[in-house]
Amino acid sequence: MSDSEFNVECNSECESSSSDDVQLIGESYQDDDEIFLLALSQSGPVHRVAQKYTTAKFPRIRKELTAKLFDVYRRRCFENKLDPNMVLNWNARLRLTAGRCRCKPNGTADIELSIKVCDTPERLRDTLLHEMCHAAVWVIDHIHKGRHGPAWKYWVHRCQKVFPSLPLIERCHNYIIDAKYLYVCDRCGQTLVLISASVKVIFQRFKKMLMLE
Repeated sequence: MSDSEFNVECNSECESSSSDDVQLIGESYQDDDEIFLLALSQSGPVHRVAQKYTTAKFPRIRKELTAKLFDVYRRRCFENKLDPNMVLNWNARLRLTAGRCRCKPNGTADIELSIKVCDTPERLRDTLLHEMCHAAVWVIDHIHKGRHGPAWKYWVHRCQKVFPSLPLIERCHNYIIDAKYLYVCDRCGQTLVLISASVKVIFQRFKKMLMLE
C-alpha cells in the first residue's frame, strides 16, 4: 500500500419504475426499487428487470448490474452525495475478501469487488451496499479510518431504513467460497482454504497461524 492511499477491507443498471409505486408484500409496503433488489435473490419476488440479471450468466452482466445498483443506492440511501462517476472495479486478486473501499487523500473513494467471491447478483447487491457505506464515511463525513465504527453504522442504519426488507448489512461476509485446495496442519489442526496450490503461500499462512499460538 502506498503512502498516497489507505484501504478499508471487508472480509466480508436498474431500469426501475418511480419509487412512488408501491406493492404490499406481507404487512409492509415496498417500492419498486426495493422489490427489484429483493428479486436478485434466488428466493425473491418476481421482477421484470431483475430477471434480466438472475437468468443471464453473471460474468456477462456484473458490470451493468453494478452500475444499476450503484445508481439506486446513491439516489435512495446517500442523497446523491457520492460521486456518480466513482470508480467501481472488479478485482480477480481478491480471493477471500468480498469487497474493498480504497479511500484517497483527495476526498474521493474507489470500490473494488471480488470476482471470486461476488459471483451472484445477490452477493453483489449486499457487498456493494456495504462498501458504499465505507465510502460515505470518507467522502461525506470526512472521517479517516472509520472502519466499522459509529459513522459506518450510521450509514448502515440509514440504508436499512430505506430498504428494510434487505438482509442486515454485516461487518464480515459468511459466503461459502469455491476453493480448490484445503490444507490441514498436522501440528495445530487448523484448516487453510486456498484458491491456488502455491507452496510459498501455504508456508507463509501456516507460519502465521503457528506464531499466533
